[in-house]
Amino acid sequence: MEYKEGRTIYFTANGMFYRGHIGKKSESGIYDENILAVLEWDMAIDLHGNDICVMSGTSYITKDNETKMFETVEELAEYEQKRIEATIASYRKEMQTTANILNFPLEHSFCGEDTDYEAVTAYKERVKEVFGVTL
Repeated sequence: MEYKEGRTIYFTANGMFYRGHIGKKSESGIYDENILAVLEWDMAIDLHGNDICVMSGTSYITKDNETKMFETVEELAEYEQKRIEATIASYRKEMQTTANILNFPLEHSFCGEDTDYEAVTAYKERVKEVFGVTL
């Protein structure tokens, strides 16, 4: 991706989705070669690109986080769907024995502010598959 000043970027960080734009790198005073561009973000969004709330700040696109930067909201949504599917598949692999299945809810957040929705989905799928029980 080309990091041209003013270009709109969609990205994910800390489980949220944002819209921002490329700022002026030269004005940042940062000369770290790991930093690819200055990222000025202004809005938390949903995966349809709709504004949720103003959340502004400045951060950096680096070699470590550039895989979570997208040119369109559709690319961001596709990335997130693939991430969810991979996480669910990984969780399902953790539940190979009855003991694994029974202990799974004790090892993951199933309710509250920190609910791991992928873990809940994987658990429900695996319980139905193994025990024939719909939760």
